[in-house]
Amino acid sequence: MALAHTVDDKVEAAYRRGEMFQRRKQMMDDWAAYCDEKK
Repeated sequence: MALAHTVDDKVEAAYRRGEMFQRRKQMMDDWAAYCDEKK
């Protein structure tokens, strides 16, 4: 989900980018919260 695998088809790449944006954002928010706990 967070790795930048490439898709050759530009249309498919655009759909995947849109579908995964919220999931990546949540994952990074969770990671930031975890890192803040460890300070």
